Amino acid sequence: MRYKNFIITGAASGLGESLARKLLADGKNVIGIDKDKIKINTDNLSGNLRTIIFDLKDYEKIDQQFNENEIQNIDCLINCAGYETAGFVDDLPLEEITRNFNVNTMAPIALTKFLLPIFKKNKACVINVISAMATIGVPGRLAYCMSKSALQMFSNVTRAEFKYFGINVITIYPEVMETPFWNSVAYFGRIQAAKMNDPRKRKDPNDVADEVIKTINKNKSFLWRLSMTNLFVIFYGIFTRIADKIVDVICNIKDSNIIPKK
Repeated sequence: MRYKNFIITGAASGLGESLARKLLADGKNVIGIDKDKIKINTDNLSGNLRTIIFDLKDYEKIDQQFNENEIQNIDCLINCAGYETAGFVDDLPLEEITRNFNVNTMAPIALTKFLLPIFKKNKACVINVISAMATIGVPGRLAYCMSKSALQMFSNVTRAEFKYFGINVITIYPEVMETPFWNSVAYFGRIQAAKMNDPRKRKDPNDVADEVIKTINKNKSFLWRLSMTNLFVIFYGIFTRIADKIVDVICNIKDSNIIPKK
Protein backbone atom coordinates (compact mmCIF):
# COMPACT_ATOMS: atom_id res chain seq x y z
CA MET A 1 0.00 0.00 0.00
CA ARG A 2 1.40 3.39 -0.96
CA TYR A 3 -0.36 5.28 1.85
CA LYS A 4 1.65 5.51 5.07
CA ASN A 5 0.11 8.08 7.38
CA PHE A 6 -3.52 7.71 8.45
CA ILE A 7 -6.16 9.51 10.45
CA ILE A 8 -8.95 7.18 11.61
CA THR A 9 -12.05 8.39 13.42
CA GLY A 10 -13.92 5.98 15.68
CA ALA A 11 -10.65 4.18 16.41
CA ALA A 12 -11.58 3.04 19.93
CA SER A 13 -13.77 0.15 18.82
CA GLY A 14 -15.40 -1.71 15.95
CA LEU A 15 -14.20 -1.24 12.40
CA GLY A 16 -12.06 1.79 13.29
CA GLU A 17 -10.11 -0.16 15.89
CA SER A 18 -9.68 -3.15 13.57
CA LEU A 19 -8.35 -0.93 10.80
CA ALA A 20 -5.98 0.85 13.18
CA ARG A 21 -4.53 -2.43 14.48
CA LYS A 22 -4.01 -3.90 11.02
CA LEU A 23 -2.43 -0.76 9.61
CA LEU A 24 -0.13 -0.39 12.62
CA ALA A 25 0.90 -4.03 12.23
CA ASP A 26 1.81 -3.21 8.63
CA GLY A 27 4.11 -0.40 9.74
CA LYS A 28 1.75 2.49 9.03
CA ASN A 29 1.42 5.55 11.24
CA VAL A 30 -2.02 6.24 12.69
CA ILE A 31 -3.66 9.17 14.42
CA GLY A 32 -6.75 7.71 16.06
CA ILE A 33 -9.66 9.93 17.09
CA ASP A 34 -12.50 8.88 19.38
CA LYS A 35 -14.61 10.27 22.21
CA ASP A 36 -13.50 7.23 24.24
CA LYS A 37 -9.97 6.22 25.19
CA ILE A 38 -8.26 4.22 22.46
CA LYS A 39 -6.77 1.11 24.04
CA ILE A 40 -4.43 -0.38 21.46
CA ASN A 41 -1.28 -2.02 22.77
CA THR A 42 1.44 -1.03 20.30
CA ASP A 43 4.25 -3.11 21.83
CA ASN A 44 4.16 -5.70 19.05
CA LEU A 45 3.16 -3.32 16.28
CA SER A 46 5.67 -1.69 13.95
CA GLY A 47 3.75 1.52 13.22
CA ASN A 48 3.31 4.58 15.41
CA LEU A 49 0.02 5.52 17.09
CA ARG A 50 -1.11 8.88 18.45
CA THR A 51 -4.51 9.11 20.06
CA ILE A 52 -6.85 12.07 20.34
CA ILE A 53 -9.84 11.97 22.70
CA PHE A 54 -12.42 14.20 21.03
CA ASP A 55 -16.19 14.11 20.56
CA LEU A 56 -16.89 14.68 16.88
CA LYS A 57 -20.22 16.33 17.64
CA ASP A 58 -18.03 19.39 18.30
CA TYR A 59 -16.70 19.20 14.75
CA GLU A 60 -16.12 22.98 14.55
CA LYS A 61 -13.09 22.49 16.84
CA ILE A 62 -11.59 19.52 15.01
CA ASP A 63 -8.78 21.60 13.49
CA GLN A 64 -7.63 22.55 17.00
CA GLN A 65 -6.78 18.92 17.85
CA PHE A 66 -3.69 18.74 15.61
CA ASN A 67 -0.38 20.50 15.43
CA GLU A 68 0.69 21.68 12.01
CA ASN A 69 3.78 19.49 11.73
CA GLU A 70 2.11 16.15 12.47
CA ILE A 71 -0.44 16.42 9.65
CA GLN A 72 1.85 17.44 6.81
CA ASN A 73 2.42 13.82 5.72
CA ILE A 74 -1.15 12.56 6.21
CA ASP A 75 -2.16 10.75 3.04
CA CYS A 76 -5.25 8.81 4.09
CA LEU A 77 -8.33 9.79 6.11
CA ILE A 78 -10.80 7.10 7.19
CA ASN A 79 -14.10 8.56 8.41
CA CYS A 80 -15.30 5.60 10.43
CA ALA A 81 -16.98 7.07 13.53
CA GLY A 82 -20.74 6.66 13.76
CA TYR A 83 -23.56 7.49 16.16
CA GLU A 84 -27.27 6.74 16.16
CA THR A 85 -30.33 8.13 17.87
CA ALA A 86 -33.41 5.94 17.38
CA GLY A 87 -36.98 7.19 17.61
CA PHE A 88 -40.07 7.95 15.58
CA VAL A 89 -40.22 11.44 14.09
CA ASP A 90 -42.74 12.80 16.60
CA ASP A 91 -40.61 11.54 19.52
CA LEU A 92 -37.18 12.50 18.23
CA PRO A 93 -35.63 15.68 19.72
CA LEU A 94 -34.26 18.04 17.09
CA GLU A 95 -30.98 18.31 18.97
CA GLU A 96 -30.51 14.53 18.65
CA ILE A 97 -31.06 14.69 14.89
CA THR A 98 -28.46 17.45 14.82
CA ARG A 99 -26.03 15.35 16.87
CA ASN A 100 -26.36 12.50 14.36
CA PHE A 101 -25.53 14.87 11.53
CA ASN A 102 -22.64 16.44 13.45
CA VAL A 103 -20.94 13.08 14.09
CA ASN A 104 -21.88 11.15 10.94
CA THR A 105 -21.84 13.92 8.33
CA MET A 106 -20.41 17.25 9.43
CA ALA A 107 -17.30 15.85 11.14
CA PRO A 108 -16.16 13.98 7.99
CA ILE A 109 -16.84 17.10 5.93
CA ALA A 110 -14.95 19.33 8.36
CA LEU A 111 -11.96 16.96 8.55
CA THR A 112 -11.82 16.59 4.78
CA LYS A 113 -11.97 20.34 4.17
CA PHE A 114 -9.38 21.04 6.85
CA LEU A 115 -6.93 18.51 5.38
CA LEU A 116 -7.68 19.16 1.70
CA PRO A 117 -4.60 21.37 0.97
CA ILE A 118 -2.41 18.59 2.40
CA PHE A 119 -4.33 15.90 0.52
CA LYS A 120 -3.76 17.73 -2.77
CA LYS A 121 -0.04 17.82 -2.07
CA ASN A 122 0.15 14.17 -1.01
CA LYS A 123 -2.25 12.68 -3.62
CA ALA A 124 -4.18 11.27 -0.71
CA CYS A 125 -7.14 8.99 -0.16
CA VAL A 126 -10.41 9.74 1.66
CA ILE A 127 -12.51 6.81 2.87
CA ASN A 128 -16.10 7.30 4.02
CA VAL A 129 -17.91 4.48 5.80
CA ILE A 130 -21.56 4.63 4.81
CA SER A 131 -24.43 2.19 5.43
CA ALA A 132 -27.26 0.48 3.58
CA MET A 133 -29.45 2.71 5.75
CA ALA A 134 -28.35 5.59 3.51
CA THR A 135 -30.65 4.19 0.82
CA ILE A 136 -33.45 2.46 2.76
CA GLY A 137 -36.04 4.33 4.81
CA VAL A 138 -36.36 2.44 8.09
CA PRO A 139 -39.03 3.65 10.58
CA GLY A 140 -37.46 4.72 13.84
CA ARG A 141 -34.03 5.31 12.27
CA LEU A 142 -34.60 8.70 10.66
CA ALA A 143 -31.55 10.49 12.08
CA TYR A 144 -29.10 7.75 11.15
CA CYS A 145 -30.59 7.16 7.69
CA MET A 146 -30.54 10.86 6.84
CA SER A 147 -27.02 11.50 8.14
CA LYS A 148 -25.55 8.51 6.29
CA SER A 149 -27.43 9.45 3.13
CA ALA A 150 -25.89 12.92 3.30
CA LEU A 151 -22.43 11.43 3.82
CA GLN A 152 -22.99 9.18 0.82
CA MET A 153 -23.71 12.20 -1.39
CA PHE A 154 -20.69 14.03 0.02
CA SER A 155 -18.61 10.99 -0.91
CA ASN A 156 -20.06 10.90 -4.43
CA VAL A 157 -19.51 14.59 -5.11
CA THR A 158 -15.99 14.73 -3.69
CA ARG A 159 -15.01 11.61 -5.66
CA ALA A 160 -15.98 13.47 -8.84
CA GLU A 161 -14.21 16.68 -7.78
CA PHE A 162 -11.08 15.34 -6.14
CA LYS A 163 -10.02 13.04 -8.99
CA TYR A 164 -8.61 16.13 -10.73
CA PHE A 165 -6.16 16.54 -7.84
CA GLY A 166 -5.11 12.87 -7.75
CA ILE A 167 -7.16 12.25 -4.58
CA ASN A 168 -9.08 8.97 -4.44
CA VAL A 169 -12.39 8.90 -2.55
CA ILE A 170 -13.63 5.46 -1.50
CA THR A 171 -17.16 4.78 -0.30
CA ILE A 172 -17.47 1.78 2.02
CA TYR A 173 -20.73 -0.14 2.47
CA PRO A 174 -19.75 -2.58 5.25
CA GLU A 175 -23.22 -3.94 6.07
CA VAL A 176 -24.10 -4.67 9.68
CA MET A 177 -21.21 -5.55 12.01
CA GLU A 178 -20.90 -6.93 15.55
CA THR A 179 -19.52 -3.85 17.29
CA PRO A 180 -20.17 -1.77 20.45
CA PHE A 181 -22.06 0.68 18.19
CA TRP A 182 -25.29 -1.12 19.05
CA ASN A 183 -24.76 -0.63 22.77
CA SER A 184 -24.50 3.15 22.39
CA VAL A 185 -27.71 3.71 20.39
CA ALA A 186 -29.85 6.28 22.21
CA TYR A 187 -33.58 5.48 22.20
CA PHE A 188 -36.29 8.11 22.50
CA GLY A 189 -40.01 7.82 22.99
CA ARG A 190 -42.17 4.86 22.07
CA ILE A 191 -39.44 2.91 20.30
CA GLN A 192 -37.81 2.25 23.66
CA ALA A 193 -40.32 -0.53 24.34
CA ALA A 194 -39.34 -2.58 21.31
CA LYS A 195 -36.06 -0.96 20.28
CA MET A 196 -34.80 -1.93 16.84
CA ASN A 197 -35.11 -5.37 15.33
CA ASP A 198 -32.33 -6.03 12.81
CA PRO A 199 -32.23 -9.77 12.07
CA ARG A 200 -29.27 -9.60 9.70
CA LYS A 201 -26.20 -11.65 10.57
CA ARG A 202 -23.54 -9.32 11.89
CA LYS A 203 -20.10 -9.44 10.30
CA ASP A 204 -16.81 -9.52 12.17
CA PRO A 205 -15.22 -6.03 11.88
CA ASN A 206 -11.80 -7.65 11.44
CA ASP A 207 -13.05 -9.32 8.25
CA VAL A 208 -14.51 -6.05 7.01
CA ALA A 209 -11.21 -4.29 7.80
CA ASP A 210 -9.40 -6.79 5.57
CA GLU A 211 -11.84 -6.00 2.76
CA VAL A 212 -11.35 -2.25 3.24
CA ILE A 213 -7.56 -2.59 3.06
CA LYS A 214 -7.85 -4.68 -0.13
CA THR A 215 -10.11 -1.99 -1.59
CA ILE A 216 -7.51 0.68 -0.78
CA ASN A 217 -4.71 -1.41 -2.30
CA LYS A 218 -6.70 -1.91 -5.52
CA ASN A 219 -7.46 1.83 -5.74
CA LYS A 220 -11.17 1.16 -6.10
CA SER A 221 -13.96 3.67 -5.55
CA PHE A 222 -16.38 1.39 -3.68
CA LEU A 223 -16.53 -1.55 -1.32
CA TRP A 224 -19.88 -3.12 -2.23
CA ARG A 225 -20.54 -6.84 -2.17
CA LEU A 226 -23.33 -8.93 -3.62
CA SER A 227 -25.60 -9.72 -0.67
CA MET A 228 -29.25 -9.91 0.28
CA THR A 229 -29.01 -6.47 1.88
CA ASN A 230 -27.60 -4.83 -1.22
CA LEU A 231 -29.97 -6.69 -3.52
CA PHE A 232 -32.78 -5.36 -1.35
CA VAL A 233 -31.40 -1.82 -1.80
CA ILE A 234 -31.87 -2.24 -5.56
CA PHE A 235 -35.34 -3.73 -5.03
CA TYR A 236 -36.21 -0.83 -2.70
CA GLY A 237 -35.38 1.71 -5.39
CA ILE A 238 -37.64 0.02 -7.95
CA PHE A 239 -40.53 -1.35 -5.86
CA THR A 240 -40.59 1.13 -2.99
CA ARG A 241 -44.08 0.49 -1.62
CA ILE A 242 -43.60 -3.27 -1.57
CA ALA A 243 -40.17 -2.79 0.02
CA ASP A 244 -41.70 -0.57 2.72
CA LYS A 245 -44.04 -3.41 3.65
CA ILE A 246 -41.14 -5.84 3.82
CA VAL A 247 -39.24 -3.46 6.12
CA ASP A 248 -42.34 -3.22 8.33
CA VAL A 249 -42.43 -7.00 8.74
CA ILE A 250 -38.69 -7.48 9.22
CA CYS A 251 -38.44 -4.70 11.82
CA ASN A 252 -41.71 -5.60 13.58
CA ILE A 253 -42.94 -2.07 13.04
CA LYS A 254 -46.57 -3.04 13.62
CA ASP A 255 -45.75 -4.15 17.17
CA SER A 256 -43.14 -1.50 17.95
CA ASN A 257 -45.52 1.13 19.32
CA ILE A 258 -45.32 3.34 16.23
CA ILE A 259 -49.02 3.87 16.89
CA PRO A 260 -49.52 4.69 20.56
CA LYS A 261 -51.57 2.06 22.37
CA LYS A 262 -54.85 3.33 23.87
